[in-house]
Amino acid sequence: MVNERPDQKSEFTVLDGGRTGVRQAARTAAQHRGKGFYKILENYSTMQINFLCPNLEQWAYTAYWNTFEKKRISNPELGYQLIDKRYWKVYIIKETDVYLNTVHPGNNGLPTQTEPMHEINIDEAEGILKDPDNKERLVPSGSLCSSWEPFSVDDGLRTNLTAIYTRSSVWGTKIDGDCRALSTGTIYECPKGLMYDLDYYGQEFKQLKAHILSHVKHALKESNMNRQLYLCVFCPFEMSLADLDEFMLKDMGWKPEPTDETPVYVTITKRL
Repeated sequence: MVNERPDQKSEFTVLDGGRTGVRQAARTAAQHRGKGFYKILENYSTMQINFLCPNLEQWAYTAYWNTFEKKRISNPELGYQLIDKRYWKVYIIKETDVYLNTVHPGNNGLPTQTEPMHEINIDEAEGILKDPDNKERLVPSGSLCSSWEPFSVDDGLRTNLTAIYTRSSVWGTKIDGDCRALSTGTIYECPKGLMYDLDYYGQEFKQLKAHILSHVKHALKESNMNRQLYLCVFCPFEMSLADLDEFMLKDMGWKPEPTDETPVYVTITKRL
């Protein structure tokens, strides 16, 4: 797998106006697993965080929807709550004519480059997500993930958006005054080259394809087309992975990045 975040150095982030703590994933070295070291570190860090952030109400995190997380959710006594469930998949991008603003020659229902979408600023994003109709259409769970990190669109929206904009570009599609799709794009170094996380929120597959093309062009420009680019697409669970694969693999001619993980990831909270 290549979707690691070596640029993330901090271990803990406070979001949602100070009510939510987001802790990054931690792993024990293989030779020391099963000895209780992780539990000791987790207990100590939790004690320190509770002392430094007394107004914290909950933990939030994203994870692969695997057996471990399913067991957590199935036991109500543990206090974990499933907030959202989404697909994710990584594709290996080759340098194509999409960079030159042309329609791919293998056009099979490909969106043109005249889709009504553009990069939006923080004020536009805040206005979109404050509108009840847009919020219900785009983020019904109330949780917007950007590059694996979950942000509330109800609490501390402005500060959450500020955090997103420090590392990501944000794009929107407006039709007849309504926002039909929203996405964020985040590029960072990974062991094999460059990873680009595309988090898409919307109900229409046509719009997802248009956002993919725009983000890939943006990513290729950022990479100067001199390093291998990997695109990690995050999309609503209501979308079809088969349709996404057909577009990415058949229409665009890109390749899937192999993984042993489930293609479903979730946002989970735990009340304190």
